[in-house]
Amino acid sequence: MANTALTADVVAKEALVMLENELGVLGTFHRAHEDEFASEVNGFKKGATIRIRRPADFTVRSGATMDLQDAIEGRTTFTVDKQIGVDFSFTSQDLTLSISKLSERFIKPAMSSIVNEMARDCMSTFYQGVYNWVGTPGSTIDSFADFAKGAERLDLMAVPTSNRHAALHPQDHWGLLGTATGLYMNGVATDAYRQGKLGQLGGVETWMSQVMPTHTTGSRVVLTTPITAAASNDQAVSYDTAKNTWTQTLVTTGYGSATLEKGDVFTIADLYMVNPRTKASTGVL
Repeated sequence: MANTALTADVVAKEALVMLENELGVLGTFHRAHEDEFASEVNGFKKGATIRIRRPADFTVRSGATMDLQDAIEGRTTFTVDKQIGVDFSFTSQDLTLSISKLSERFIKPAMSSIVNEMARDCMSTFYQGVYNWVGTPGSTIDSFADFAKGAERLDLMAVPTSNRHAALHPQDHWGLLGTATGLYMNGVATDAYRQGKLGQLGGVETWMSQVMPTHTTGSRVVLTTPITAAASNDQAVSYDTAKNTWTQTLVTTGYGSATLEKGDVFTIADLYMVNPRTKASTGVL
C-alpha cells in the first residue's frame, strides 16, 4: 500500500500544539484581546492595531455630602507589529513519516527556537515598562527574604493577590532552590532537591526562563541638583492629563552628559508612591 503524505494542515496543527506545550511562563500572559484581531466590523478586519481602555480612577469622599467627580477612562493602542519564524523545507520522503517522527526531528526543535525568541523579546520589552524595582543591583535572589520583597511591593501597590507569577533568571532560580533544600517541609525540600522545582512561594507561582534579560544602566550618578517646574512643563500631572500616555516629563538641571537608559529606575527625594486605591502614601520613594 502506498504511503500517505502528511499535509501542510496536519503539520501546522501539530506545530501549534507543540508551541502551546512549550510556552512556559509566556502561557501566563494576559491574552484577552487576541480575538479582537480576528473579528470584523462592517465586514472588514480591524487590522494590526486596536484600542484598549484603561481603567477609570476614582477618589473616595468622606461624609454625607455628594462630591461629584468625572468618570475618566484613558486608552492605549495595542499593535501586532512583529513576526518571527523558522524556515526550512521538507522532502517528500520526510512527509511520509508519521507525525510523531516528524515532530521529534523537525517541529519540536523549530518550536523550541520560536518560543525562546518570543520569551526573549517579550521579557526584554516588558521589564522596561515596569516602574517598580526592589533588591540590590548585581545580587542573586538566594533567600526567601529577597524574593518576598517583590511580593511585598505588589501588596503595597494594591495588586490583586490572585494569579501572581514570577519569572526568574537561572541564577536566581537555582539560588532560591539552594535555600529550599534545607527546609524541614519534606515535600517542598524533595521537589527542590530532586526535581529542581520551586512551585508557589508567598502566593506567587515561580517560573524559570533561560532567556531572562539583564539590564545595563546609564552613566548617571546621584543627582543633587533640582528637578525644575518650567512654565511650559507643569509637573503636577493628573490622571486626566496622563491617562493615555501614562508618562510625564521631568526637566532637570546640571545633568551634564550623564545618561538614562530605558528601564532605569530612580527615586526622587520626598516624593512617595501611593496606594492606587486609598491614595495613602506607602512610605516608599
